[in-house]
Amino acid sequence: MDFDNLAAQTTHSACTDAGITLESAFNQGIDTFVEYVAGLDEDDRAHLKAVVYEYAI
Repeated sequence: MDFDNLAAQTTHSACTDAGITLESAFNQGIDTFVEYVAGLDEDDRAHLKAVVYEYAI
């Protein structure tokens, strides 16, 4: 998986905004992650799913 690609997709301007709330930053991070996962190919998505299941249990 290309984690640099994920980092490049984040909105850096929101991270420097002193008025941003923790909830807003968290929601923005979740939205970015969902977009990243949607762009993964089948093999990368299966690998991510296996890693998440390993740590979720």
